[in-house]
Amino acid sequence: MNSTNNSLEHQIEKFKAQREALLKEAFDLKYQGLEFTPEDHQANQIFENLRAREAKQLGPQFHSQALNFREKVESSPLFALFDEMPKGSLHHIHVAFYLPSEWFAKNSLFPNIYIDNNGKIGIFEQAPAEPWKNVLKLREEASDKDLFDKNFKDNFHLTDEDRKNPNVWGPFQFKIGNRLAVCYRPETWKQYILECCLYAIKEGFTNFQIRTYVPNFGKENDQFVLDDSEINIYKECEAEARKVEPAFSIGLIFSGFRVWELEKIQTLLKYSRELKKRHGDLIIGYDLVGEEKQRDAIDFARVFLEHNIEAEAQGISLRPVLHGGETLDQDNFNVYDLYLHKSLRAGHAVNLFKHPSLYGKYKEEKICVEVNPISNQVLQYVADLRLHPAINYHNSGLRISLSSDDPGLFRTTTAWDFFAAGLSFEFCLLDFKRVIVNSIESACMGEETQGRIMKDWQEKWNKFVQKIIKNGNN
Repeated sequence: MNSTNNSLEHQIEKFKAQREALLKEAFDLKYQGLEFTPEDHQANQIFENLRAREAKQLGPQFHSQALNFREKVESSPLFALFDEMPKGSLHHIHVAFYLPSEWFAKNSLFPNIYIDNNGKIGIFEQAPAEPWKNVLKLREEASDKDLFDKNFKDNFHLTDEDRKNPNVWGPFQFKIGNRLAVCYRPETWKQYILECCLYAIKEGFTNFQIRTYVPNFGKENDQFVLDDSEINIYKECEAEARKVEPAFSIGLIFSGFRVWELEKIQTLLKYSRELKKRHGDLIIGYDLVGEEKQRDAIDFARVFLEHNIEAEAQGISLRPVLHGGETLDQDNFNVYDLYLHKSLRAGHAVNLFKHPSLYGKYKEEKICVEVNPISNQVLQYVADLRLHPAINYHNSGLRISLSSDDPGLFRTTTAWDFFAAGLSFEFCLLDFKRVIVNSIESACMGEETQGRIMKDWQEKWNKFVQKIIKNGNN
């Protein structure tokens, strides 16, 4: 009897040791040698308790209907914590869709702006025919101007009704057009970029990597010319923003559209190379955007490879920072093209989990997946955020970062995406430290800039952790 008990006790101890070894292996895979201080662990325990209370109060419905809980979420202490968190580098943001719709409504009240019966915004030098109506005149005639302003603002973001649309990409693209019409006016462009930089600082980012389209600024036809005057707008805004946050920096990812003719994409890349030679680290990459069903990445292979040859001949490095895998389709292989084109990062990569053979390759190339939880739910790629594939990527040791994609259109901030990762992904404070360090390490910038931003962030993180401990012990 004693020998049986001894054998059982031995097996139990062996089982526990094996279990601990497996858990340590999972921990090491996820955090990959990242160091955590005793204060990190102490603050994390406080964070875990706060998260547990929040999860209980919101209930399981939050995970499938996150934006239906706006008032509760935005008034919660957990959301306030994410609002204050120093977040490193913002990877995935489309500049025209960053600021809240309030900015657009306020800055759309100029004489030659018109709206049609469907809510489409247009700017005309001469008064157009019906159904276009002048916005200023409509507002002047409105008996309740506050109500008019509130309703007019809805033309620049997705309403709750829009989000219920089975084809949400329809109203999404419609309201994208409204925003582009307003912020790309020469009169408002510089003001808009500066506001974006200041908004990023307010959100807790020290580095702002902007996917920017190319304003025509009244150029003829549908042509564009990237020139120093437009780049200087970004430089001037960066300098102004540094008066608020001395460590702040920006990077530009020039974005064309997937539906463009190949010749136009070639022109975009040509101008991007020329500006890279003149402006160095400010120009960090290029991308093609739009719903992936419109066109597979394989169609761009020749253009991208031709660009690589030209860039090498000119002695510059200008790599893609591509969208890919923002789909659930089994037969979409854009995540393979991202790897082959040596994309610096992968925008969304929602369907990467269907291609596990790429995990090791993404790790080797240090390709960081730009994760946008709220966007993925609103655009109907992930119904329940607890099942978001980014949880698997993170636990498998793949690099991920957290961004907000188009927060102005969703009426959110990046704190929403961090909140969703905390509540639905069940990320703890250690996970967020890993993700934020990823964002800085995977930001395309010079070593000096990267070192300065990492040092600045680490100091802010330590203060943030100390504040959690102080508040948690009160």
